[in-house]
Amino acid sequence: MKYEDILWFWLSGIPGVGPVTVHDLLHIFGTPAEVFGTSEKALRETGLLKEEMLKALIRSRDKTLLQKRFDDMQRKEIRFLSFANPEYPEVLRHIYDPPA
Repeated sequence: MKYEDILWFWLSGIPGVGPVTVHDLLHIFGTPAEVFGTSEKALRETGLLKEEMLKALIRSRDKTLLQKRFDDMQRKEIRFLSFANPEYPEVLRHIYDPPA
């Protein structure tokens, strides 16, 4: 898997941050990598994240733990498809609140 896939996995798994907020963050910052690298101040200034959501996002940026979670998922043969993956189901791309 590419690092980009790991960052999609990260962004879609932040506690309290749902798919609508993920979509809105991506609309502003463009990619999961940009969200990951954005300062706490800039994230707060978007107005998209309640304080507890912002804290969860900041805490979740632990690259070692993130890689371990991703590796565990793969070891269990769980397949992760991000919205950016061409194999993401087309029908889900067009619903109101698609899984991120």
